[in-house]
Amino acid sequence: MHIENGYYISERTSNEKPYAYIDSGTLYLPFNVENNNAGEGGYKFKEYRVTVPITNDIDANILKQIITAIPDVADAINSVLKSILGENASVRKEGIYKKVLENVDSIVNDAGLTDNEALMVPELHPEWSMLCSRSYTAQKAGFKFQYSGILYKTRQDNFTFQPQWVPGQGTSSIYTQVIEMQTGTLDDPIDVPEDVQTNAFTYVIGKYYQWNGQIYQCRRSGEEDGTEHSFTYSPDQLLDQYFVLIK
Repeated sequence: MHIENGYYISERTSNEKPYAYIDSGTLYLPFNVENNNAGEGGYKFKEYRVTVPITNDIDANILKQIITAIPDVADAINSVLKSILGENASVRKEGIYKKVLENVDSIVNDAGLTDNEALMVPELHPEWSMLCSRSYTAQKAGFKFQYSGILYKTRQDNFTFQPQWVPGQGTSSIYTQVIEMQTGTLDDPIDVPEDVQTNAFTYVIGKYYQWNGQIYQCRRSGEEDGTEHSFTYSPDQLLDQYFVLIK
């Protein structure tokens, strides 16, 4: 075992795929997992050992690994519980989060999660109402938060949350809904959310979108690819203005 970036790290092997777990106030977090398919000791990996709950500053990369590992921890625990106590036995992920990260909603955005990773743990993100009550200022665009069970992110730098700016209510210029990332090519068009007409959605010039089984391309004369527009309209409602029907 050695110390790297202020954390204990050990190199280990295992016959079974390793997963994160908590024991006696320590989080054991595997990373750099390699499967050698060699039978005994087939998995080779490194393991962080971090005292929990984490209350002080933590390296962003380690924080990201911890957050993205927690759903696997919950799945592993629930699998054991169900095998012993039946299908209705389970433990909520939130309980595990609280054991690992104190004040997680104030630091989750420091982890640099991708949109897809953030959608794995939406409940970790701060509530819009709480941010408004504190007049919280998000220094960088892309700050993620939740409102009515939906994950959003800010579109502006140095944005201060205020109660009159409600997500999905004429605020498409400052918030956009977080959805699962797709490439936006003709072969992998982006699915437009079903609630686009109430919660708004950000479209990007040049990308392809799928709506009601049809594929559209976001295209507007005089605008370069990559230009963003946020609307409370579906592509068919903006046909020949911002979209062309492909098939």
